[in-house]
Amino acid sequence: MDMKWFIQSLLVALFLLGGIQRSPAPVLAGQLQVNLLPAAVAAAGAQWSVDGPLPVRASGTTTVLVVGPHTIYFTAVSGWATPASQQVTISAGQITTNYTTYLPVSSVPALAVVLTTTNTAIIAWPSPSTGWNLEQNADLTTTNWVAPAETITDDGTNKFIIVNSPTGSMFYRLKSP
Repeated sequence: MDMKWFIQSLLVALFLLGGIQRSPAPVLAGQLQVNLLPAAVAAAGAQWSVDGPLPVRASGTTTVLVVGPHTIYFTAVSGWATPASQQVTISAGQITTNYTTYLPVSSVPALAVVLTTTNTAIIAWPSPSTGWNLEQNADLTTTNWVAPAETITDDGTNKFIIVNSPTGSMFYRLKSP
């Protein structure tokens, strides 16, 4: 009798008689809880998902995940900057808690600098931009921000000043009092 055939037959007989039992490998899992901040963004409907766009979950909820790396995604909420996706690592039997903060979308008007062919620069920002004042400073290491001497022109689309090329550096900003 061939020894290989004998061992195979013995193993089959043991399996059929219940002497060898098959059991699935254990699945190691942990939990992930995501808290979306501030509370106003959660109340406005911010949600999160893991490893893909669906399903979405509310702030403070927990889900069970297989041990290992996962990616958290966040939904868009009007008036708030959507956070970038984040990597988390789930550990067996542990709860991993993630706190993610949405930031309000800035309502600061954009400031533009355009050089002209006459060696001047146009410093411009959208009109209207109520409550915003243009300031300048030659040295960013100081707090010496002042209103520029040039007259502000408003053409209905943009507010702007035209400045001659400075001898050194000049920095501009819009400041809301």
